[in-house]
Amino acid sequence: MVVWSIWLRRNNMAYERLGNHRDLLSQTLMKAAEVAYLSLNGKQGSEQVKIQVKWTPPPLHWFKPNSDGSSLGNPGLAGGGGIIRDSAGNWVKGYARTIGVTTSVAAELWALRDGIRLCIALKLPAVEIELDAKVMADLVSSNSSKLNYTDVIVTDYKEGLKKIPLVRIKHCFRAAF
Repeated sequence: MVVWSIWLRRNNMAYERLGNHRDLLSQTLMKAAEVAYLSLNGKQGSEQVKIQVKWTPPPLHWFKPNSDGSSLGNPGLAGGGGIIRDSAGNWVKGYARTIGVTTSVAAELWALRDGIRLCIALKLPAVEIELDAKVMADLVSSNSSKLNYTDVIVTDYKEGLKKIPLVRIKHCFRAAF
């Protein structure tokens, strides 16, 4: 996170003429201090169950998009991207984009939606999607009539799924330690 922040600020200073070196230094130091604090002051005495987190391939002749989106702040400058692999784990196609200022949930949804659009463009016949964030699983499986700032992205995502002959959506809890 700190390295990405430095890279992002450096590019903004070089190409957009935004920020200054003192701002970059203070923000970087604040992020480093936050990481150090969180790593040293985690929950003491609580028992944690560690599980191995790894990618699992989809069934034979299926494809799996893996997407991720994030924002620097919530809301903040965001981006997303992903990779599509086949059942042997081979790279099929990758994608990435700058989203602009949005929330972390919206950035995740943008990346997921972009992955579905790429699956459609590649005419993939069978796609397995794993969602590891409960809020994402709830949003994409909801038929709620309440308006939400993510509704347009979710609706576009759902419409895209209809264009893929075989789709399997799974929610899997994953937490890396």
